[in-house]
Amino acid sequence: MAVYRIRKDSLYLYELPLYGSSRLGVIKENKLLMTQPTQNNNGVMLLPIPVNIAQSKNTTKPSVYTMGKKHYESVDWLGNVRLTYTDKKSWQQNKFALNVSSSQDYYPFGAIMEGRKHNLTAYHYAFNMQERVPELNESHYTALYWEYDGRLARRWNVDPKPVVGVSDYAINGNSPLQLNDPNGDCPPGIDCENPLPIMQVRLNRASNLMGNVRNNSKKFHAGHDLYAPVGTPVFSVMTGKVIATGYSSTYGNYVTIAHFKPLTEQQIRDLEDPNKADKVKLEVAYYSFYAHLDKVNVESGQYLNKGQKIGEVGTTGNANNLEGDNVHLHFEFGTKLRSETSPFLDKKYLLDPNIAYKNTSFVSQNPQQSNQNIGVFKTVFVDGLSYTKIFTFKQEFKNSNKAGKTSFYGSSVMLK
Repeated sequence: MAVYRIRKDSLYLYELPLYGSSRLGVIKENKLLMTQPTQNNNGVMLLPIPVNIAQSKNTTKPSVYTMGKKHYESVDWLGNVRLTYTDKKSWQQNKFALNVSSSQDYYPFGAIMEGRKHNLTAYHYAFNMQERVPELNESHYTALYWEYDGRLARRWNVDPKPVVGVSDYAINGNSPLQLNDPNGDCPPGIDCENPLPIMQVRLNRASNLMGNVRNNSKKFHAGHDLYAPVGTPVFSVMTGKVIATGYSSTYGNYVTIAHFKPLTEQQIRDLEDPNKADKVKLEVAYYSFYAHLDKVNVESGQYLNKGQKIGEVGTTGNANNLEGDNVHLHFEFGTKLRSETSPFLDKKYLLDPNIAYKNTSFVSQNPQQSNQNIGVFKTVFVDGLSYTKIFTFKQEFKNSNKAGKTSFYGSSVMLK
């Protein structure tokens, strides 16, 4: 794997990547490999000898290493390249200093900040760990599944792995300060099952969604209240590890699960080695939180598969006086806990729970209203198409396939 360039009909080895468990930087060789073919007096084309083979005949020539060819990248927590430096030190103010070869800062969706950039042409990896395409603009990036313009905060092509309720042109789950998307298909780890067998918002009221619409006031509701009768099984939305189970006067019986970023090849090899397995550190990508449970079927420290049962819906905590249509699972999804020892999610780092649902999402009919009686749109994803529907509370969503068509029964159907 390398970058080659042709200049004046000669082939050059331009750049080689440097890798450990992930990309460390590049080596800029700029080495001539092959010169232009020539023609002798008889009209016969003479292929040149590759330069590296021709030079290898001189065994007495000492090996020379030139400092400054290696460019190492320094990245932030999302993998955005912030600066690069070479292996050649510079002498400044009577001491050695890093030889910075390039630097840049970004606006949230990846556009390069004016006045906070230096020598961008020296390194072509940048936002989201991805390759910059300077031929288009300095904030344009390319990856396996997209062409992306950081100035517009939108991808050029539709998302190959669409998420219901999220634009097909959105990037990083619309949370660029918390999520990254190295391949341009979806943020790592978003491979989910629903927490309940039937997904429905409690009383079909927007106040039971995440946001400032709680009880006709500005009280912040931290997750989704999903209707389900007592005893309904509750499932882990992703693979992960139970980090806490317990009881609180507010949440009742609860379960908190940590979901990890995908393992690197080196981590996988270390896990297979009994002498190294205990030293592998798993990096948390998300946390999910399940409250008001009647029964808890898992223990702290237990590893779970996606879709594995963790408990049953109940009316514990401040839901102990609820019955009938008000019984629900309280579900939260985010990237940080309140503290290292807390089992509860930090409100500053909550994500829209819709991200964790499979082929289902809920949004308020009118997000600007604080009235809790405003209803909820439910969107489902079927066979590559999304269907948005206004649901009456506890109305069953049915479909039938006839002659290759899908029919939906209910109050209204809107194709988009």
